Amino acid sequence: MGNSKSSQSLKSKLGTVSKSISKSLGSQSERQDSAVRDRYKRNVCLRADIAEFDIRGEIGHRTAPNASYYEVFHKPTKETLELRVLSKAKLETAYSKSRAVQEKKIHAAVEGNDFIVKLVFASQDTENLYFFTEYSMFGPLGSVLNTKLRDKTIRAIAAQIIIALQYLHRNGVIHRNVCPDSILIFADGFLKLGEFRNAKLMPISGARAFSILSCSPYMAPEMFGSEGHGEEVDYWALGILLFHAKFKRHPLIPDLWEADDCDVSRSIEFNEVTWFPDEENTPLGNLLKDLLVKDKTKRLGAPGQEPIEQHKFFEGFKWKDMSKKKCDIRIMSPGRVVYPIANEQFDRPEPLTRGVEAAFKHF
Repeated sequence: MGNSKSSQSLKSKLGTVSKSISKSLGSQSERQDSAVRDRYKRNVCLRADIAEFDIRGEIGHRTAPNASYYEVFHKPTKETLELRVLSKAKLETAYSKSRAVQEKKIHAAVEGNDFIVKLVFASQDTENLYFFTEYSMFGPLGSVLNTKLRDKTIRAIAAQIIIALQYLHRNGVIHRNVCPDSILIFADGFLKLGEFRNAKLMPISGARAFSILSCSPYMAPEMFGSEGHGEEVDYWALGILLFHAKFKRHPLIPDLWEADDCDVSRSIEFNEVTWFPDEENTPLGNLLKDLLVKDKTKRLGAPGQEPIEQHKFFEGFKWKDMSKKKCDIRIMSPGRVVYPIANEQFDRPEPLTRGVEAAFKHF
């Protein structure tokens, strides 16, 4: 009887501690979410006029719809930054204009994480929108994914993306563009997630998004349906990226480079993952299987599923060291290609003098 009472007492204490931890974590998450939403509402972002910059060159191998990329030098702070120039004239619909404004507001709001590319400045003139971000010495991750990678390196790549995604999801943001071009390698050999042009700040936890986005091989199956999608789509995209890192092919689209949008969407919706011998039954193979589950409610990383950090593939991995950038693995690539151009070759339209077009008022 004494042992029974002692056991019940211990369970009661453990239950109280567990509730206390959950309450604390919930409060912390709510505070973070509140801070991001507050920054979003206040539309917080530093301004810098294009005249404050020297244009050093156009960055090669960086592509995005209606955009050009440049390496620039900010004269007042003596900082080298990356500039993305988005032409207003090419934003022909009200939706595309709204998306550009949302991108800026969301990207500026999600500051404060070492694995998210920082939006340093934003500005506009009569013809363009300007996004000034941290400069990535080694550029997008794509060049690395095409080389032979050890599982240890793939684990480090995955962990950094997961840390970034968990920060976004805690703060109500779905990225919806996790792919090699949106993950950048910095001078210290660590990765950061950028390119927020498809990002969505959800109104409440568990809400679904219904936006129709441009077709991409990294889109999850539910993004082609009518029932909406949530943060689970980012973990599907992570699975596609890691599959590519290991096996150098897309798991569902056999002839990716020859596929049109219809082929891509049909393959993602209806094909099953193709495994070659000895690929599937490994810790990494099991991680990929758990990420590439078409039922979003059963996908690893989805609400209610096992925390992704506890997956066997990450057994023994030092998450705290990685979160503090104390991990001994660095990701390197040959470096960026920058085509030098003279300042006078860079088109500098007239500054705004008569107010802003209504669609860009909050940029």
